[in-house]
Amino acid sequence: MKAYVDERQSVVRAEGRSWPFELDCRTGTVALALDGLSVRLQRHSWRGKRNLARFAHLGEGFLQNQFLRLSLSGEGPLPENEAAREALWALARWLNGPQGDYGLPLDQVLLARVTLDVCRAMGLSPVALEELEATEVESLWQASGGETPLFPSI
Repeated sequence: MKAYVDERQSVVRAEGRSWPFELDCRTGTVALALDGLSVRLQRHSWRGKRNLARFAHLGEGFLQNQFLRLSLSGEGPLPENEAAREALWALARWLNGPQGDYGLPLDQVLLARVTLDVCRAMGLSPVALEELEATEVESLWQASGGETPLFPSI
């Protein structure tokens, strides 16, 4: 089953089912109505993306689970239902890359280089980037002359 985000209708669709969501640009979060529950997702921080990269060697299943956990705004279990989980996965990916670009690959060395480049360009220490959204740090890096690899992170 492959879920996809219908952003014009603000729903996630899969196999004839749909789950409505509401985007809040003030907070950069999205609330998904998921089988009677409201689940709020947030964009990944730079620290979170670097932590994912640290464990990328554990495989795609592990990464997908941790990607979802990082996306949850607050504690809570992930859905057991496969369709609901697929909808959540599609929306989490969309929120972290609305144009279908999921950012830089989960490569520790590359992300460390990005950190150093952005810090040098802006005169900041690495700790200043920790809580920024990963997409923001990547945009700053590209604006400062960084070249984006041609493959997605997940």
